[in-house]
Amino acid sequence: MGDLVKALGLIALAVTLYYGLRTDAPYQDKPWRSYGLNKSTGKLEWSSFDEFKSLDECKFSAEKALNSGYYQQPSGCLYRGYQNPYVQWLVNKVVGDGMFRCIAQRKARDKYEDFVYAPVLRDFPSDHSETWDCVLSG
Repeated sequence: MGDLVKALGLIALAVTLYYGLRTDAPYQDKPWRSYGLNKSTGKLEWSSFDEFKSLDECKFSAEKALNSGYYQQPSGCLYRGYQNPYVQWLVNKVVGDGMFRCIAQRKARDKYEDFVYAPVLRDFPSDHSETWDCVLSG
């Protein structure tokens, strides 16, 4: 009986992980975006329209944005690579806790390659828009 319970438990865990970690879109080649606190508005915003392949590359961009005079700390990077909201939430909690409002889900996308999930900066004015809704709070 004990072996049957263990086997059923492992099957339940495997099914949960499979469905819990599935993706709804392809992995993004450039999953990182930099943000900074705008000096004039006092709000977080994306400090670059560029996306970056690595966290180090993104951090470099965030530092350059600070040197531009438009941004101040806090600054850093948020992740939108693996297209699963739970994975994005976890990664962004580690690299940018308190800097994002939520992980949002797009309502529609133009191309299959487009991202479905992405972090929303904490100073964004709402939990939804015409094109997306928050699915996991930061």
